[in-house]
Amino acid sequence: METMLETVNPAAGEIIQRYQTISLPAAIKMVDAVEQAFQSWRELPLAQRCNLARQLAPLLRERKQAYAVLMAKEMGKPLAQGIAENVRCFVYIMRNSQEIIWLHASFNRISRKAMFYTSR
Repeated sequence: METMLETVNPAAGEIIQRYQTISLPAAIKMVDAVEQAFQSWRELPLAQRCNLARQLAPLLRERKQAYAVLMAKEMGKPLAQGIAENVRCFVYIMRNSQEIIWLHASFNRISRKAMFYTSR
């Protein structure tokens, strides 16, 4: 007998989607694939990761209505709050990705100077 999981709209009580469960070996295989992808991601230079995040941000803004509808269905979140959350994510990525690159470069400059002065 197959086990199904359901996503239920908490406000209306209606079933949004049904999902078939997977076996433990299949789940372990997926987790291993995610771990491998994460290891590849973390090896990318920081600036490249930030630039990729900045490329993702416009998609968040473009799809804010669709994501807000999904949040409303799956979490019972009012549409206005879903849109606001999406906009906050967009702003966070755009502002912080550039700041992270700047801080990282500044830290590297300070570290190099510290190594120079302590090696004398």
